[in-house]
Order: sequence, then structure tokens, then C-alpha cells
Amino acid sequence: MPTPADDVGDLSGDASKLRGDMMTSRPADGPGGSFSPRFFLSADDSAAALSDRMSAADHGDPSVNGLDPGDSVLLSAQDSHHALNVLRMRVGDRCEVVGQGRSVYEAVVAGSQGGVQLTIVGRLSGEVAGPEYKCSVGLVQAITRPGVMEYALEKGTEVGADFFLLVQADGSPRHSGNVAAGKLGRWRRIVLEAAKQSKQTRVPWVDVAADVSEALSLIEGAGGWDLVLDPRAVEPLHELALRIPEGCESGSRAGLRLWVGPEGGWSAKEEEAFRVAGPGGARLGRSILRTETAGPVAVAVARLALQDW
Repeated sequence: MPTPADDVGDLSGDASKLRGDMMTSRPADGPGGSFSPRFFLSADDSAAALSDRMSAADHGDPSVNGLDPGDSVLLSAQDSHHALNVLRMRVGDRCEVVGQGRSVYEAVVAGSQGGVQLTIVGRLSGEVAGPEYKCSVGLVQAITRPGVMEYALEKGTEVGADFFLLVQADGSPRHSGNVAAGKLGRWRRIVLEAAKQSKQTRVPWVDVAADVSEALSLIEGAGGWDLVLDPRAVEPLHELALRIPEGCESGSRAGLRLWVGPEGGWSAKEEEAFRVAGPGGARLGRSILRTETAGPVAVAVARLALQDW
């Protein structure tokens, strides 16, 4: 049986000619001359231990493990398969790659033996490199039906959520805790693909807490700010977000955590836990949104209020 690396296919074209022509042979775009696909070279850190992710800062230092024009990099077997069989990339097609330190580079396909091989063309900067958020904004989301969760994860990533802590709430569907354990790998892949599509410079981390008490204990002493979305709250989210000081670290625990409840709302026991722990309430708007809509909208509202969109 072939290994994943053997099964990525092959590219036609003369790679040796490409080395001399790569700066002029094609425009800086992807297959078909339009959207340039993005890949992440570093290991998917969304699967890191939850305790590590809650205490680690990701400053995105571009000087870490920098790449130079002419350097060669190899896509993973999964990305190679996607590049060849879905995007139908060929020698000379250009793409974007995100390296360690959240540096973004333009690259050109040089070959496919053992995986898609790329040659670095140069580093991208400014808006074309993708968003560099100054503040971490993430979702603590009550677990609901798998399809609904996938929507919230995908759209939340697209609007700039830094992380997703998924909570087995009292109002979550029965047995959803077991479902979450089995779906976690898929949910992490969804945020990875959404990060590529929306040209993010990092992949949000995703993990699960057994209940609200565990989620609160994980963030205890972490710093930052917690707001529970509640249609009964007096103050709107966009006004509360304005009070968050500048300089919070994107990708770290010191940021804004937005709590989104299940369709039926948080239970009385959970609301009491919030009262004791201290998270304040925030009204998202004048309408009532579904749980899969509330989270992404809240992230967008918060980033706009923080002038971090």
C-alpha cells in the first residue's frame, strides 16, 4: 500500500527551467491567475495541550526560523494531496506559505516527488500578508450539534477568533461530550482550512472543557477579560470592548474571552458560577442570535470596537 507521501501524484513540467524563470514566469497569484492558496508550514499547534495553550503567548516574531529567496520547503502529505488533486497546481504555480514566527512568504511550485516542493520567492508584508491582530479575542462556546459547531468554528476563524474553548454545558445536547471527543480532530481541521481560506497568519487552537467549572478553572489567574453574551445584559458588547486596554497579546491568554451559551441559555447553576467567578455580561445587539451565529458576530463586533479589524 502506498504511503501518503507516495500518493500525492506527480507534476508535469521542467523544474530545472523553473529555477531560472521563477521570478518572471507567472504573476504572483494562484492557479488560474486569481486567488493564491495559502499553506501553513509549521506543525498544527491547535492540537497542543490545553493547559499549555492557556499559558503560552504567541508573539509571532518574524525573525524566528526565517526563510530566504531560493530556499526549498516541502508541503505535508495532506496539503500536497490538496494542492495536486483539488487545486490542480502545477510547476510554476504560485502560492503563499506561513512559516514559524507567523512570517508569510510567496512561493512557487518546483516539483512533487515525495510531496509538493516549493521554492521561496520572497517574504510578504503589509495587508497582503494577512491580518496581524493586536489583541487576542476568542470564544468559549457551549457545545451544540456537530453541524452547528462546524459552522461556528469556520466562521469564527474567518473573522479572527484566536481560539475556541468548547464547553459541555448543562444545555448542550445529551451525549455531546462523547461526540466532542470524537469530533475534536475534525474541528481542528476545519479551523485550519478556514485559516488558510481567510488568509490568517496563525491557526486558532481548539479544545474542550468538561463543564463550565472546568473552563473557569482553566482561565483562573490567566489575566484578560471575560464577557458572557446575554440578551438581558444592560451594556452592549461594543461599549464594553472599548474599555479593554491596548497592548493585549494576540494568541495568548491575556485577551478577551467571549462566552456563548447553548440555544436554551446557561443554566441557573452555570449563571451562579459566572457570578462567583466574576465574568460580566454583555448584550450583543437588539436581536436574539442563534448560538452558531452569536460567536462569530461577537468576535467581529469586538474587533471593530478594538479597532483591530
